[in-house]
Amino acid sequence: MASAYRRRVIGHTSNTSPQSPSVAAALVTLAKLVADEIRPTIAAELTAALAAIEVRASKQRDTGAGVDKDSLLISDRETARRLGVSRPTVWRWAKAGRIETVRVGRVTRFRVASVDRVAAGGA
Repeated sequence: MASAYRRRVIGHTSNTSPQSPSVAAALVTLAKLVADEIRPTIAAELTAALAAIEVRASKQRDTGAGVDKDSLLISDRETARRLGVSRPTVWRWAKAGRIETVRVGRVTRFRVASVDRVAAGGA
């Protein structure tokens, strides 16, 4: 199969007679068209689409639009960083019920709303 494909692409048919120059020229033209015109067009369209997605995502991040703070979860490291305390302190506060935790499989995460409430001075 591969050798028949190679013979056709190189310029020979399956019976090893040379192809007409117009078919070979058409193949070369098609290859150049794909390489020079179609790929850059697709790349430009994808780049524009990705830029639009990034703009929407950054607006949502900045405004918090479309995000329910009660559903956002963060790690103990991020919780400690936001509260300015050590990780053991975060775990003590979680054990005492001061910060709400959620189990995700074998991992424990902290609710952003609960962490923000503690950071604001609430218990």
